[in-house]
Amino acid sequence: MARKKDESEEKREDGLRESGEETEAGAPVFGEQPRGSAEPTEEDTLRLRVEELNDRWLRAVADLDNFRKRTAREREKERGLIRAAVILPLLDVLDDLERALAKGKGAGPEDFRSGIEMIHRKFLGALGEQGVLPIASLDRPFDPELHEAFQAVPDPSGEEGRVVAEIRRGYRIGDHVIRPSQVAVSAPPAGDGSEEAPKKTFDEPKHKENEEEPDNG
Repeated sequence: MARKKDESEEKREDGLRESGEETEAGAPVFGEQPRGSAEPTEEDTLRLRVEELNDRWLRAVADLDNFRKRTAREREKERGLIRAAVILPLLDVLDDLERALAKGKGAGPEDFRSGIEMIHRKFLGALGEQGVLPIASLDRPFDPELHEAFQAVPDPSGEEGRVVAEIRRGYRIGDHVIRPSQVAVSAPPAGDGSEEAPKKTFDEPKHKENEEEPDNG
């Protein structure tokens, strides 16, 4: 009897092991879903996608901000280099002026004048290295793009619109005018030409021309 009971016990234990009700440590129990086997829902998928896009957007914003700061630093550095390149030749001219002033007290008029003329040529050369050139004006037709009319000078020959004097020289870089030349322009003589009309500057008040003569009677 005891032997039959032992055999039935062994069969029952074997059946339990086959059905999965009794397992070793760490093995899945019969009827239980394996962990992580559940498929993500559409909501989970969208949430992960939003998180990914948000992270990419934050990275792009940070990269753009860094690019702007780096560009601003590089631009400021380039401006400084350009200013230094322009100023450096002018410092040589300043040195010459200081030396001329230091020696000018004991030098004669001719020596002092020749020194100033040399500095003037050197200064024009420094401007020329930067592409700055004087505007040719004298004895040329008046050009409002290059010239600023400051004075009208009657011309006995009747020629009008010719630059007869340069009051302040103008300068340009290529086709760009930095400062127009301030000039005097020829004008036809007033009246019959028997008497030369007085010179007239363009900044004289115009209301004086219409004032009535005072009555002396």
